[in-house]
Amino acid sequence: MVGAINKIEEKILWFVGIAIRETVNALRNTKDAKNDCFKKTEEQLYAYMSLKDNVEKYQQNIEDIKAEGVGRSSKDIVFYSTGGSRLTDDEIIAGRILAEQRKIYRDQRAIDEISDGLKSIESDVYGAIIKYKYFERKSDDEIGELVGCDARTVRRNKNRLVKNIAIKLYGADAL
Repeated sequence: MVGAINKIEEKILWFVGIAIRETVNALRNTKDAKNDCFKKTEEQLYAYMSLKDNVEKYQQNIEDIKAEGVGRSSKDIVFYSTGGSRLTDDEIIAGRILAEQRKIYRDQRAIDEISDGLKSIESDVYGAIIKYKYFERKSDDEIGELVGCDARTVRRNKNRLVKNIAIKLYGADAL
């Protein structure tokens, strides 16, 4: 009887150990996901102005393609060939324009998502910190002078604002 009880206790301890390990791993994964959302949000904020520039560049490329027509190169023949048949100039132009439009759509979608996140902090007293830090690439000390606080306050509020934007972008995964 005592041996049976010991085996039951061993099994219970074994299951408890598994439950504890799984709980610890789940908590680690939650923390990692939260940090990933924060880092991704920062990357998106740093990229925001470049994405806007890209959209303008792609739109200019479309205008140039329309104005210049086809300037054939070996790359065009390979990129726009279809199983051995040669494409017409109009088909090549349409293909180039479509490629640029895809880039515009991709980047504009990212811009719109970031813009939605930025709307969530518009009314915040320290909202300008995001603009200075990520769009104008100013240091915390420079931002502190502009906003009227010390660098530590800038960092603390920047982190808070980025977390708010991350929640807007990634939902509960950012919590």
